[in-house]
Amino acid sequence: MPAFDNISIEAKFDGTTWTDISSDVVGGFHCDYGIYGNGPFDRVGSPGTLTFSLDNSQYNSAGLLGYYSPYNANCRTGFGAGLEIRACFTLDGRKKQKWIGRVPAKNGIDIIPGMYGQRTVTVTVKDWMQDVADEEINGVAFTTSKTIMQGVPLIIAQMTNEPPGTDDYCTADLTFNTLFDTTRQTTTAMAEFGKMTQSELGYLYLTRNGLRVEGRNTRNDEKTDLDDYPKSRADLDTLINETPDTIVNEDGDTIVISDATTAIFDDDQIAMTVTVGNNFYNNARFKAYPRKVDAAATTVLYNLQSPMALAAGASAVIAGRYTDPSSKAVEVSGISMVTPVATTHYQMFVNKDGTGADLTANLTVTPSFGTGGFSHTVTNTGATDGYITKFTAVGKGVYLYDPVEYYVEDADSITEHGKTPCLVIDQKYQDDPMIASRWADISILQHKTIRTNVEEMTIIANKTAAYLSAFLYLEPGDRIRCSETVSGIESDYYIHNVSFDVAVGGIVTFTWLLRQAALDTFHFSKWIADDVTIPSYGTWDDLIYGWDF
Repeated sequence: MPAFDNISIEAKFDGTTWTDISSDVVGGFHCDYGIYGNGPFDRVGSPGTLTFSLDNSQYNSAGLLGYYSPYNANCRTGFGAGLEIRACFTLDGRKKQKWIGRVPAKNGIDIIPGMYGQRTVTVTVKDWMQDVADEEINGVAFTTSKTIMQGVPLIIAQMTNEPPGTDDYCTADLTFNTLFDTTRQTTTAMAEFGKMTQSELGYLYLTRNGLRVEGRNTRNDEKTDLDDYPKSRADLDTLINETPDTIVNEDGDTIVISDATTAIFDDDQIAMTVTVGNNFYNNARFKAYPRKVDAAATTVLYNLQSPMALAAGASAVIAGRYTDPSSKAVEVSGISMVTPVATTHYQMFVNKDGTGADLTANLTVTPSFGTGGFSHTVTNTGATDGYITKFTAVGKGVYLYDPVEYYVEDADSITEHGKTPCLVIDQKYQDDPMIASRWADISILQHKTIRTNVEEMTIIANKTAAYLSAFLYLEPGDRIRCSETVSGIESDYYIHNVSFDVAVGGIVTFTWLLRQAALDTFHFSKWIADDVTIPSYGTWDDLIYGWDF
């Protein structure tokens, strides 16, 4: 039976060197990563997970009870929250990192206690997308005329950790006129990635090689061919003569005719989920958000509502959110914020009502502006207690008024099948309603047809050497072809999510969550004259009518 040369779980206990801990892994392990859905809203990857158990008894590799209990005196040096861990597979002598992450501070280590119990520790590791989901990025600055490929690095620069490498930043279709003017103090990196991908209609996710960001037309223009992946050594085609003997070169090496194969899969899958009508919509609403920006940096976007006591020699932080001066309940963004000036923007007096000695000269303000608000440090450098009676934040307001919605429906489909729930696409960084309306039209053309889809397929990698290689090399974002006799399917799909289990003995079972390629095909032709005759095509997979913008 085909098998990997080696499968290992490795940890970086000293922060530098990878150490194989597979000998202490009890049973197998499970891993999943990528985009956990295949619908029109599923555009950003979710936190990936690696789960396994370690021998915490005296029979582990160190012979120490509690070797993987963080607060035990016998605990292995470096084991605990924050530890970097990866899963690796070796095939034909080539070792590849399939997944990498860190042990989270919360719920990453689960100790099964008791002298007579299992004495194991369950470890749940999360990849970089967990940081994306958790971290707030309120320090990111407002910017203009940026694409998603330029915006993503600006978000990453605000985060504690960088992604584990870069797979590819593809070509973006849309340049955002404004970016990060919707961030607030609690906005996460995940939320911003979601806004950008929905506005671009692109994708962002992790592969084994790192972060990949796709533009709207990446799959339409750059990923139209099926992906190739390396053949295993057992499947290599070699050059032979008429004897037939294998032909070698002057160094004695076998001459290989082809070392790659195309990602085509048929009825050999052990399991497949097939649906009819998933991602079927016959009405859609796209939302665009026109902006208004103040002409000059003179608008008061924050005003201290009540006096604030500040003792002599004390420091404090005044934080606030920007609001619309005409409607204080409405939050807005602020740009070109003015550095606070004494008396003009802030004042401090001895008395709460603003009477008595003016102590403004003793008040030092260290400003820190964000897009949605500020967090200034104030210090009373004098010897007298005082009250801050005036404190304002002045700049240009950026106002998002009610979104412009474009609604479209397919009357024939509604008549035949009834009206589906509305497909609502909220494009926070799309400020041109006309562009939103065009994509609403195309969206209906994509989704109004009821079709049979392969949702996911499961394969035992050890069934063939080719499957071992397919598991190792094919990743989220790769394009494959899937055919199945009973359902009559033969279509192209993109891998959205990878999930796999490794059992004792090195048996690997993997599942791919798939998205039909037709749903990411936005244009095939451009019609520029009313009298152009549109040709007749066969199935939906042959052509999706669209426009080239």
